Amino acid sequence: MNIRKLEKIKAIIQEKNLDAVLIEKQMNFSWLTGGRGFIGLASENACGAVLVSKDNAYLISNNIENARLLTEETNGDLIPLDFLWYEEGKRTEMIKYAGDKVATDTELSQDFFKMRTVLDANEISLYSDLGKNVAVALETSMKNIKRGMTEFELAGDISARLWNLGIEPITLLIAFDERIIKHRHPLPTDNKVENLAMGVICARYKGLIISATRIVCIGSELNNELRRKHNAVTAVDSLVISKTRPGVSESELFNILKDGYKNFGYADEEKLHHQGGLTGYAARETRAMPNSAGIVAVNQAYAWNPTITGTKSEDTIVVGEQANIIVTHTDEWEYLNTEGCLRPNILFIK
Repeated sequence: MNIRKLEKIKAIIQEKNLDAVLIEKQMNFSWLTGGRGFIGLASENACGAVLVSKDNAYLISNNIENARLLTEETNGDLIPLDFLWYEEGKRTEMIKYAGDKVATDTELSQDFFKMRTVLDANEISLYSDLGKNVAVALETSMKNIKRGMTEFELAGDISARLWNLGIEPITLLIAFDERIIKHRHPLPTDNKVENLAMGVICARYKGLIISATRIVCIGSELNNELRRKHNAVTAVDSLVISKTRPGVSESELFNILKDGYKNFGYADEEKLHHQGGLTGYAARETRAMPNSAGIVAVNQAYAWNPTITGTKSEDTIVVGEQANIIVTHTDEWEYLNTEGCLRPNILFIK
């Protein structure tokens, strides 16, 4: 249990004159405990709830989940309150242990958003290590692609490398050849690779999520049009990364992306796919849009994913006081130096 975060929740209890706060969302469970509060990878709600009162913190869960959550996911720091799996009604009774004025993390969503999206020093250290591990796993799989491999096989190879590190692959988009052009969100199929392959991942560890994309070309040089497109999309990406600085609004960043596409010769590409945005304990906490109200802050994480039809550029950054850190940069790929920033090139493999 993170004591500093617990104290923040207790401050909210005092400020809002509550008896307790009930944490039910998976992302907030992981933010507070560092544990896996899920059964299914895509679960939005945790399989146990943390009830924080003025004096104590409880774990409320059924008898199936209680022991695992206590011993493996929360370090035994919580007072257990469990019920038989078929007696869900008792959960409501247990919530009242802390008093009548109990607010959920859904009701306090803005408070949790503010706490969750600014990373502390320990989270940034973990995030930096995670970013490198995820990127190495993705890049290793991409470098090992052979002609005739299916998209399913590549998805399986990336997944295996991540799971071997205890990292959860929560999104895997794989496209070969013409599917890269046809679909912005290409779920893997039995399509076999001939020349071009794109791997897109969101991967999670202790609740924190990393996003990255890599593209390889097999056995033949890129055609000039694709090369121009990739040069342009990495330039747009470099530009928005450099402008993601404290005090800048997400609406400004959207316009920087929009203008970038136009200036590099590919106007209106921003209309064809979302451009990414604030990340951390969600793949995208917010997405930059023309009317976005979000303001960039120090120690926030962003994952931009500009696309031009047929190619894409994506990494995860942490906004530092002096400069941004690309946590998914490995030095083990081929890079383009565009707008003063190293961006992954389309890698040629034999």
